[in-house]
Amino acid sequence: APSQRLAQVFPPPVDSSFVAFAFSCARREHTRRARSEPRHIGKPHLHLVVSVRPFLAMETSLRFDSRTKHLCLFAKEKFSNDDNYVLTVSGSLDTKDGRVESRAYVRKKFFPDAFLSRVDMGLSYATTADDVTYGIAGKKSFELTDDGLTTLDVKGGVSMGSKARGADLDARVELTQKIFNFQEDQDLKLRLGFDLGKKKVYGQIRENNWTFNTDFQDKWDVRYDL
Repeated sequence: APSQRLAQVFPPPVDSSFVAFAFSCARREHTRRARSEPRHIGKPHLHLVVSVRPFLAMETSLRFDSRTKHLCLFAKEKFSNDDNYVLTVSGSLDTKDGRVESRAYVRKKFFPDAFLSRVDMGLSYATTADDVTYGIAGKKSFELTDDGLTTLDVKGGVSMGSKARGADLDARVELTQKIFNFQEDQDLKLRLGFDLGKKKVYGQIRENNWTFNTDFQDKWDVRYDL
């Protein structure tokens, strides 16, 4: 059946029941248009496009930072399509005072292999700032070892809010080391970076579920992925 053939084309997480439902809706729409438009000689063609799909699972985590000293429940969901557009919706709930913060970010991803590894261009809205921010960011990665476990990343970007008078620049260099099977069923990622704008060094240690970030001065935060 046509719906079964379409189900084989769509990758997860779009399941066969959704494809069958979408095919049924498209077939009814095609029939409606055929009745209202002049007939053409030849076999009619039916087109069906399902462009937006969610990622495999929502990301949830518990977070605690040295600034607020509050435990927050964080959740994030990503949606993408075949044209490399990504919509990210995230939110956090402060378990101490019940404050809710949220952010929506839509971007277009480019992969100009000739000179950069990736370029993101888009806009975001955060309830904390109550402003729309436009930005573009790029990254160039260099593999320092043959196995690709040690990399040097050069990142840069510029952003500007609709209410701001000037743009914010961001530039940083990061050295990352991945260690697989550090212990049995445990992987590690070590990262050391330098923020050129703030002229500060920062670091990250990431285990299977735990992530610890610090600026080696007075700021740190810890995250546990659920």
